Amino acid sequence: MVIKILQIVQNSYPDKIDLPSHWHDSVIFFFMNAGAKKILKKGKSSPIPKNIEPMLATLVDEPPSEKDWLYEIKWDGYRALAYLNNGKFDIRSRNNKSFNEKFYPVYESLKNWRISAVVDGEIVVVNEKGIPDFNDLQLWRSEADGQLAFYVFDVLWLEGFMVMDLPLEERHQFLEAIIPPANGIIKISEQFSTSGKEFFSLAESLSLEGIFASLLLEVIQKMRIQASSLVHCW
Repeated sequence: MVIKILQIVQNSYPDKIDLPSHWHDSVIFFFMNAGAKKILKKGKSSPIPKNIEPMLATLVDEPPSEKDWLYEIKWDGYRALAYLNNGKFDIRSRNNKSFNEKFYPVYESLKNWRISAVVDGEIVVVNEKGIPDFNDLQLWRSEADGQLAFYVFDVLWLEGFMVMDLPLEERHQFLEAIIPPANGIIKISEQFSTSGKEFFSLAESLSLEGIFASLLLEVIQKMRIQASSLVHCW
């Protein structure tokens, strides 16, 4: 939305605003409102981290019945961490193996995402209904084998600040701001504040792998393994 507004203003007043071509989504940081900047600076100033080991959720038999939980789709794919900083791009598996060549369309999309960030997500192949197919992902070699998507569900470091320790909701607000618009591959994994039972039933009806449940409270990334639950639909 910020980028669209800036582009409208630039088109209306070309002699007043000259946005460098290399800015793209990085401009979001500089034009964040005061509240968002304040939230970001609650993070710890830090160089970009390396070799982050992603957190894993705890597998449970049924979704939580209590309130104060957020729910997300469990994407049936490969966990991936994307590192973007100063024109350098890298996407790595949960075991720290490079995905740059294996999933080259995702890597090429990262090159057009002009931010400095480390994001956590899942690479999937989606069918014509938009449902992930893990078998197709395992067999994927080129675009002829299916449509790749990189669903991003967390941001760990952003524009020089480590944000792992910020509440989950605040980190998701940053994701909503930085995900590139009109991108066919990089997408945000939406959060849902609803009944766990109802959300699980919906996921089951869509033949999804399962759902994630994360506490709405100030859960930090380091402890997410203790505060997140994974419920399989099979």
